[in-house]
Amino acid sequence: MKKILILQLLFLTLISCDKNDFSKEILEINDFEQYYKDFSPDIQLTVNDSLLIDIDKNGTQDVIFKKTNSGSWVDRINDSINISIGKFIGSGSGNVDSIAYNEIIDNTQEWYFGFNLFTQTINYIGVKKTVDNQSLFGWIKININDSILHIDSHYFRKEPDVLVRAGIYKYN
Repeated sequence: MKKILILQLLFLTLISCDKNDFSKEILEINDFEQYYKDFSPDIQLTVNDSLLIDIDKNGTQDVIFKKTNSGSWVDRINDSINISIGKFIGSGSGNVDSIAYNEIIDNTQEWYFGFNLFTQTINYIGVKKTVDNQSLFGWIKININDSILHIDSHYFRKEPDVLVRAGIYKYN
């Protein structure tokens, strides 16, 4: 009887898991704390979907991704957060030098409250959190195709005023 009950509980536990339960999470504390999460499979947002992300795993949601009929959006929901999609070139909202893999994310990026993710060339979004007048940095990896916004992974480093590199999540 115990074996049947254990098997039933195991089955109920497995069917209650959602796709995010199989994601890879790494929280390391060396001389500093860093947090990485890989959504496996990617989270896919279609029209009227949204996703909240707690970038530094402190229990407070920091960023929201939204997919609407008019496009894909990323906005801060925590006042200490700013977002970058790269550096703007010239004039016009479509001219952006997007953040590439291994590119440095630091205070030299252009930081705002949120963005319309108007192009499929955006692969990394820089995230900056200001705490006690010090900057903490991270990134979120995305992909936009076939009108679906894919959120792949994110990383955040809780070491003040230290740059991070887009797509890199292992630091010593």
